[in-house]
Amino acid sequence: MIGLLAALAFAANWTPPDFPDWMDSSSRAAMEWKAAVPDTFPREAGTWYVVVDSPEDPLGRDSLVSLSVRPHPLLSAVFWPIDKVVNPTARVVLTPLKVPVLYGERIEVVDRGVLLARLDSSTQTMIYPTMVMDGGTGSRLGGTVLSNDLFHSSWYGRASGAFTIARDWYLGVNALSPPFGMGNRLRARVAAAKFGETSIRIPGWYPMGSTKSVLTVREERVSASSGVSIPLGRLGGIEPNWTGTWRRAAAPERGGGNRMDLSEIPWFSRGNRGIRGEEWSQQIQLVWYKGNRDFEGIPTDGGHQSVAVQRVSSHGGGDAFTLSVEGSRFFLLGDEKYVYRKEDLEPYLDISPETIVRLLDPSTLRRRLTQRRVLASMARVSRMWELDPSDPVTYYQFPTMGGSAPARAYGGGRLMGKFVAGGALEYRWPIWRYIDGAVFGEMAWVGDDLLDFDFDRLAPGTGGGIRVRTKTMFLFRVFAAYGREGGRFVATVSQEF
Repeated sequence: MIGLLAALAFAANWTPPDFPDWMDSSSRAAMEWKAAVPDTFPREAGTWYVVVDSPEDPLGRDSLVSLSVRPHPLLSAVFWPIDKVVNPTARVVLTPLKVPVLYGERIEVVDRGVLLARLDSSTQTMIYPTMVMDGGTGSRLGGTVLSNDLFHSSWYGRASGAFTIARDWYLGVNALSPPFGMGNRLRARVAAAKFGETSIRIPGWYPMGSTKSVLTVREERVSASSGVSIPLGRLGGIEPNWTGTWRRAAAPERGGGNRMDLSEIPWFSRGNRGIRGEEWSQQIQLVWYKGNRDFEGIPTDGGHQSVAVQRVSSHGGGDAFTLSVEGSRFFLLGDEKYVYRKEDLEPYLDISPETIVRLLDPSTLRRRLTQRRVLASMARVSRMWELDPSDPVTYYQFPTMGGSAPARAYGGGRLMGKFVAGGALEYRWPIWRYIDGAVFGEMAWVGDDLLDFDFDRLAPGTGGGIRVRTKTMFLFRVFAAYGREGGRFVATVSQEF
């Protein structure tokens, strides 16, 4: 079942391989000849080196030839102790996974899943399941339908929805136009959702780690948005967009967690913050984004940066201005190794190694990728300002963190305030084909401002798990995280960052 879900998720995100152009000039310059090679391989000035595992009989029946890259020797040395402890331990703990992985490889479960997900022969339209299992009421099961040629118009269309164990639901439909002008693309989205018990962590009321119940409300909302993505070349791109939202909040369906006396809480001194009644709001936002990740599913180099400026005007709530900054960076550690059997290279023995790599089938090359260790990092900061102190902004407009990096040990929206910030470091290494291990450490905090620091508002977390992917696309992940409020276990098809 896991293999099938992985295959279907992959099918929805598949893109043609682009090797060997993925490697930038600095990575190529970091490679050099490392070991003696057979005379049939001319030692030319170049960037690739070849290691023959059985030099006595380099063309023997069982010989393997590999191309190996080590572009970050300093970071590799720093993480060497972690690699020597975590990797062997994980191999022992995850030994039961080896049999189903090898079985899935033998029967080509990914390829079979792609065939199941296709709704047409050209792979332009697909349908696949989505899920999140966290052991609580946030668990949900849904599906996504997408088309890269909507109604034969070259538009991209995507519809997704899910139903939760708490009988909540959501549905969204997205459309993206083909490029026009200088590469501009129009975006549009409509969405609707119903939540029977949305949790609200009142800023500054309960310290992090508190076991007290949170305030909950029942919420319904409908939204529509539109925008245009404008590429700026090396400067990335910008996207101005508009969103209109209707929202209604009321007492939760089960009545629990909403019996406190709100008059005792300073946060409600100027109103109920939208926990009752309706709100109409419109948001005007300008986003700058730049990204240069080498692979979307298993990035090993580059990262992304984004800055969003948002102005919200509301009827039924206060107006707000929000600034959000986010970034990620990936570093390849140790060796990135491509392994071939000797029969793969026999037709090319009189050609230079670099030419061999360029001539061999890129899909074959990627299927033989055996080793890739990555340090992934990310940080996110959001700050909101209330524009009219006499008209309080509703809880719906407050920045939040939780449920995903950099606060995976906490539930969705657990950190809520005018200022939220956090960062994460994650070490990823290969276990078996399709499966990567991951361990991470995170730190997040919430307050009224950057200098409003309090230990009770600090949210540390740590954890680990496995990530299942192909060589070009992420499929799904399973992880456990532990923080000041206990542990969480999640299985999801979403990529963390």
